[in-house]
Amino acid sequence: MTLLLSLLLASLTPTALAGPDRSLGVSAVTGTIGQSGAIAGRLRWDSGVQFGARVEGALVQGWYIDGWEVRDGTALAGVASATVPLIRSETVRIDVEIDSGLRFLSATDTDADDDQATVLLLDVAPMVTLPLGRPFAARVGWKQITHLQRRPGPGLEAQGSLLRGAVMWTPSDDLQLGIDGAVGGVFGFGGDGGKALAQAGLMMRWVPGAARTYTNH
Repeated sequence: MTLLLSLLLASLTPTALAGPDRSLGVSAVTGTIGQSGAIAGRLRWDSGVQFGARVEGALVQGWYIDGWEVRDGTALAGVASATVPLIRSETVRIDVEIDSGLRFLSATDTDADDDQATVLLLDVAPMVTLPLGRPFAARVGWKQITHLQRRPGPGLEAQGSLLRGAVMWTPSDDLQLGIDGAVGGVFGFGGDGGKALAQAGLMMRWVPGAARTYTNH
């Protein structure tokens, strides 16, 4: 984490901080642990540095409270994000994406003693972007997730890795569309929360006048 922060600070030169592009996006995801939707805003500088925030709501199945399965429930999360550029060229871009936030889970069907949970979120995702010829690009990488339950008691809610892939399309100077997927496995609560994950999603982002230069995220 210290190395990632150093790389981020090194990217924040006066040139990098001049005139960020602003974007507003929406996304929808479905998978083995439920369905979710999110709205997100971002600032992106010419260096590739990005900061953003999103609010996400979900209908969940197969999550856990204190190691007990949540067969049905809802969740609301607030997440802050940063993107650190590592390599930028005409043929490839490599970034590290960092998401950190808080999730509130409410179970309507569970055997846990408490039907409410609060979880700290930390996801780190190295991602490679490859141009496919304008207006398309492909993104591949993985996401390392660490989720820590704070309420009703401390515990490792989820830890594991997901392989990720996406195809991005910029049909205009203002609009970016994407389809992505992820697959992998996580465990938690001493193994009680172990599960395989698979999900797919759609994304739409409005980036006034800069969508065609926004394909690194």
